[in-house]
Amino acid sequence: MHERFQASLLGELVVTDDQARRQELLVLLQAGAENEDEVDYLFQAACRKERERQHGQIPTRDEDRQDP
Repeated sequence: MHERFQASLLGELVVTDDQARRQELLVLLQAGAENEDEVDYLFQAACRKERERQHGQIPTRDEDRQDP
C-alpha cells in the first residue's frame, strides 16, 4: 500500500468517532498490509503521533522519518 495513502487512512482512523467509518478504514488498511500485526503497529504509531501533536509536541520531519 502506498505510504501516503496508508498514513491518510491511519490519520482518519485515529480521529474519527464514527464506528462504521472506523471499520471501513480498518478493512482498507488490512487489505493493503502484510498482516494484522502490521496494521496494529502502524495504528499505535499513528495514535502516538496524534497525541504528541495534540499536546504541542509536534515531531519534526526527521523525527517522523525515524519513527514508524
